[in-house]
Amino acid sequence: MDIMKHVDYATEFLTNSLLINRMIGYGILSASLVLFVSFAVVAFYRNVFSFKMPWGAVLDPTSDWNSRNTLRQTPTSRPPPLSHRIFTNLTKVSYRKVLFVIFVIEILIGIALLVLFISNAVASRIYSDLSDTEQANN
Repeated sequence: MDIMKHVDYATEFLTNSLLINRMIGYGILSASLVLFVSFAVVAFYRNVFSFKMPWGAVLDPTSDWNSRNTLRQTPTSRPPPLSHRIFTNLTKVSYRKVLFVIFVIEILIGIALLVLFISNAVASRIYSDLSDTEQANN
């Protein structure tokens, strides 16, 4: 019920029809799932039918959704990725240090977003309680 209220409030300005507004709202809510599933189906189709890979190899973990190289250990060593070669040619900083810095930055961004979401929830709860007490006093 709570989700339905949020969808109704978020889409009430679109049309006068409640049904159309809810269809648009739930479409927006499910868009990320649809994108995720469609990219997975396309990648699976490409690997199985276009590249004629066996199902076992398709279901192996890879480093990227678009990659056809499995993460299984192979007896022959592979050259480093192109990004590693470009980075080492342009800078003298260790590739591992840069990956660590990116990891730390992503953690800090995640913590900042978590603090913002929690503070928003607490603030909305406080304002809601204040408005409830004001209405009770009137």
